[in-house]
Amino acid sequence: MMVAETSTPKRPSVLTIRAFTADLIAGVQSFNRRLMANGVKYQFPEEPTPRWLPRQDGCHLFQEYFLAVDGESNVRGGYILKRQDVSIHGVARGVAFYHLPLSEGLIDRRYAALGIRLLTDALKRQPLLYVLGIGSRQEPLARMLEALTWRLHTVPLFVRVLNGSRTAKQLAYLRGSRIRRTALDIAAISGAAFVGAKLLSRRAERLESSVSWNVQPEFGEPADVIWTACQSRYPVIAVRDRATLDVLYPAGDARFIRVVVEQHGRPIGWATLLATPMQDHKYFGNLRVGTIVDCLASPEHAQHVLIAATHCLEDAGVDLIVSNQSSNAWTRGLARAGFLSAPSTFLFAASKPFAALSGLHVTLGDHHLNRGDGDGPINL
Repeated sequence: MMVAETSTPKRPSVLTIRAFTADLIAGVQSFNRRLMANGVKYQFPEEPTPRWLPRQDGCHLFQEYFLAVDGESNVRGGYILKRQDVSIHGVARGVAFYHLPLSEGLIDRRYAALGIRLLTDALKRQPLLYVLGIGSRQEPLARMLEALTWRLHTVPLFVRVLNGSRTAKQLAYLRGSRIRRTALDIAAISGAAFVGAKLLSRRAERLESSVSWNVQPEFGEPADVIWTACQSRYPVIAVRDRATLDVLYPAGDARFIRVVVEQHGRPIGWATLLATPMQDHKYFGNLRVGTIVDCLASPEHAQHVLIAATHCLEDAGVDLIVSNQSSNAWTRGLARAGFLSAPSTFLFAASKPFAALSGLHVTLGDHHLNRGDGDGPINL
């Protein structure tokens, strides 16, 4: 494989890892061009101030960019830390989500050890570190974490098909061979896919008469009521009070559908949803995909929130709905809402200090994790 920008200087003995500053923009752009020329699909942000979750005074939820720099400005890698507060056995602690680690080692063996050095640097900045959504156990990051004896957990994926015919025609994930494509086309044309989706819908539990839901432009005061009721119910859960939600899902962002769920007029839960029209997506083709991005309720109310979220997305005209949830209460709730379990490549791993403090090295089933704890609604 040809390596672009062959004028790359010989690696000096000193390579430092430091915060991304404006003087390194050209270095990042050059680094990205080298990756792209060699077939690496990922790119590092080319501006030092994050567009999503920039640092704000008094806010504990923000992103930071760090770069591995050769000499004065030759960028050889980088990573992102998403800082946030997480309630661990009832105590709020600062943790960090480690994501988008990129290294020149992907295209130049001289930098093969840089991936481990990036992770080591991140652990020094925040020992309570985790990764989420790696994508596959074959990814370089996943293989490195397993070599370092981090335990990788799979966060379950659930799918609810609403439009069986369109899904059979468009779901690229299931259409990998000619035999599968033919079978799915027959199912769509014959009406079997439509009937199958309807049968699954009938199996789903209905919303109780005491439960109602409504869409809000922002979560408001009910978010604090729900957070207070839920914080102690999960051994590990990222802080999801009103202030945090206003940063994660700001009122001005029209992509997000914010659903508040009540029982007997009292707020019991909420969900953040997306209804995304895909275009030639590698998995979803041209389907309109609903995503339960984030959600919160006490375990006994999880199914109410999920059934309400499903009704809301059905009203929005989606063809199918997907959600990744770690908590046993939420996976049971998804099943009751008519969802089916599907193969998941959404992986989670915690640093050894984080795992030891929280119990995450044992199981994810008691803990509340979903896409809202990752890098945002990317590709959704």
